[in-house]
Amino acid sequence: MDKMIALRLPDLQAELRQKGNAEYIISMDVARSKAQNNNQTAFLVGRITRGKDKSIKSVAIVNIYIPPNGLNFTQQAIIMKKLQKAYNAQVCVVDTNGLGKGVADRLVEEIVDPNTGQLYEAWDCINDETFKSLVPNSPKILYSLNATSINTNIIINFWDYVETFRLHLLPTDKNASYLSEVTGVKSGKRKKTETTQMDEMEKIDCMAVHMRTDTLLEQISNLEVEKRGGNFIVKQITKGIDKDMFSALVYLLYVVQVHLNAKVEINIDYSDYMLYN
Repeated sequence: MDKMIALRLPDLQAELRQKGNAEYIISMDVARSKAQNNNQTAFLVGRITRGKDKSIKSVAIVNIYIPPNGLNFTQQAIIMKKLQKAYNAQVCVVDTNGLGKGVADRLVEEIVDPNTGQLYEAWDCINDETFKSLVPNSPKILYSLNATSINTNIIINFWDYVETFRLHLLPTDKNASYLSEVTGVKSGKRKKTETTQMDEMEKIDCMAVHMRTDTLLEQISNLEVEKRGGNFIVKQITKGIDKDMFSALVYLLYVVQVHLNAKVEINIDYSDYMLYN
């Protein structure tokens, strides 16, 4: 956890939409329960920074969104399509083992938002013919991840991003200077900051992302790793604390590594990590 806390960069800011030409990836973990206090769907947005050789230098988690529980597959798919449009994300990851399949089925179709009338285009799947759009020339945006079959690789990849400090997280809202009001210039007028240019709702939304990052670390601190039959598994120490944000995070990092950064291989001895057992 000391290493996880060290990943919280004081100057990192929440981002509610694409900044400039930045590259983003979005991942979701689909809720497995309709209970209001358990198994919430989680959406994570990662901003990718590449080095001069175009390999992944770092991934910053700049938004975490938790919708109300009880949404159907279409409603959750609309949220994913809205986020993709806001960030111009080229890849959106869904764990299609279990309930995620229902969301993926909707993502490969055109959807009209009943609240706004906005038509969202159908997506095609990047890596799985099971989720094939029937709409010609649909953009390949959906990445289907069957996490159960590759759980060990997902965990090892997460460790790698933590150990090499290639994962960046938001600081606490109290340590986020851009959310603080700055006053006291000599003219008596309020000094302009990025925050003063936000509307009040945007500021609240940004603060919420910082607080959800706190929750993400709480979820991680409640996990332990076991080795079973040569494979790693993650389980909760206290069942009442979810791991939805953690799941969305590790899915995101795995797809970054195997799809967006395929030429870079992981070559680290992980035997020492069994100390977490």
